[in-house]
Amino acid sequence: LSHWLDVISLKEGNHYDVDTDITILYHMFTDEDFISILLACISRMNSRTAKLVLELFENYILQMTDFDEKGVFLLTLSAITEDKIVEIFLNAEQKPEDMNIEVYIQILMMCNSRNTEDISSSFLKILYHITSWLDDDKEEPIILSCLQLLSGAMSFHPARVVNLMVNSYKFIALINSLLTSAVVQLQNASWNMLSLIILNTKGLNEKVVMAIELTINPVGDYVQNIDTVTPYLQVLSALFQQDFTCPIVSLKNTGRYPPHMACPFTTKDFKVLFIYLQQLVLQDVNDVKSTAVQCIEDMFRYLKKHSSKLVSDLLKCSWNSILLEVLITITASDLSSVQTTLQLIDVVLELDQNQSIFKKNSNLHQHLVDFIKCIDIEDLTNHATLCRIKNKIL
Repeated sequence: LSHWLDVISLKEGNHYDVDTDITILYHMFTDEDFISILLACISRMNSRTAKLVLELFENYILQMTDFDEKGVFLLTLSAITEDKIVEIFLNAEQKPEDMNIEVYIQILMMCNSRNTEDISSSFLKILYHITSWLDDDKEEPIILSCLQLLSGAMSFHPARVVNLMVNSYKFIALINSLLTSAVVQLQNASWNMLSLIILNTKGLNEKVVMAIELTINPVGDYVQNIDTVTPYLQVLSALFQQDFTCPIVSLKNTGRYPPHMACPFTTKDFKVLFIYLQQLVLQDVNDVKSTAVQCIEDMFRYLKKHSSKLVSDLLKCSWNSILLEVLITITASDLSSVQTTLQLIDVVLELDQNQSIFKKNSNLHQHLVDFIKCIDIEDLTNHATLCRIKNKIL
């Protein structure tokens, strides 16, 4: 079987032979024993042939039209893959990286069979082995695949996954080292992972194996670089949501904001950060724009608890009206970011109780009314936001 697949991966130009071979393979995919044998073979294949198997599974799943049949196949493939991965980690003779562990993890992610009700014991074992084994000596694709798998698991079982992570000195040390990695993908993956950990450490035991030391600046290198700004802002949003209190993070430069001494910012820092976030809201990249808006919302929710005066001072800034005017104009001509724009407007209206920004009969107020009317017929997933805005301005 391995030799046959190796030959298929080497065939170039003769599409008929390749298609014939693949068709025969796909017929065999209905046999659970064959799937088990095929997955066992991956650990002994060269990387090119192993990746071919991954592509074959992906294409086979894509062409399946019967929803129930696809569901059964994915569950079967996932269960067998989990068992094979556990076997690899328990193998004392070979290292996981020498047995195509990356391909196995990608197959498991492709199955995407985790549900919100339960998590298999073998899957938990895999996460445990990954957090105990992974370090910055591993190759970039392996690290990225493992972090991606852990991020996906966090979506459904945050408490159990975070508990595994924070009790592994090796894993936390890896995240700490990757935060400053020269490889942007690794750096972003680590900041993203850190934001998820921060958000899910509520109630966590204060005694952790290692705390990550962070220096958070309002406009640091990460914020100024468009390639790294999104995950950095996600961490900042998470810290705002947790009131800058998280056992896994040790913040530097704290004690400079009298209303809340755990905060690493000064009053001036907040003003600088707010202006910079507003600039990011005008970016063409929707991911950056939406993350910046979410950070603005989380920042104001944090400040409302600690300094209503600073909230008022930030809202009085004349730049707010100019920003909103430009943002509404841009969004009206391109509705791809309409939900992000509505989210920011909703936040401003909620905070601006005196309507000092969207004053009745002002040009900005009229501009907003016209904008809301023009998107009223659009298919929006967040109707609640639109309704709140309409109730306040119409």
